[in-house]
Amino acid sequence: MAKEQRTESRAGITSRYTAEEIEQLDWLSERWGCDRANAPRHLLSAYFTAFPDLKDAYNNEGRRDT
Repeated sequence: MAKEQRTESRAGITSRYTAEEIEQLDWLSERWGCDRANAPRHLLSAYFTAFPDLKDAYNNEGRRDT
């Protein structure tokens, strides 16, 4: 029987934050209605929304498989 191959579409990242950064993430997550773990994802989205030229540059360079 062949072993089933699964590709991971997501990877985990461990981040360390200062006490002030955690307070800021908590504050943002309360206002955005998400948990602290998803606040960085929302920050990336907001950043690329505020700076569409950087998002375009990212899209034009292509995504790299790591």
